[in-house]
Amino acid sequence: MGGLGLRVDDCRKTYEELKAKGVTFLQEPADRPYAVEAVLRDASGDWLVLIEPKQYKPEDFR
Repeated sequence: MGGLGLRVDDCRKTYEELKAKGVTFLQEPADRPYAVEAVLRDASGDWLVLIEPKQYKPEDFR
């Protein structure tokens, strides 16, 4: 299984644009300590993750 992360400026906006074009997502945009991310699968079965990075500190993960 392969995977690819794609950095985007606005994960929620990109999600809405792609969803409107018929892209199927496995995970809607979700807040994480390090980013907002959404997961989709391409026609080959590979996972693609849209990532909108956030500023974070190590203590954000405790």
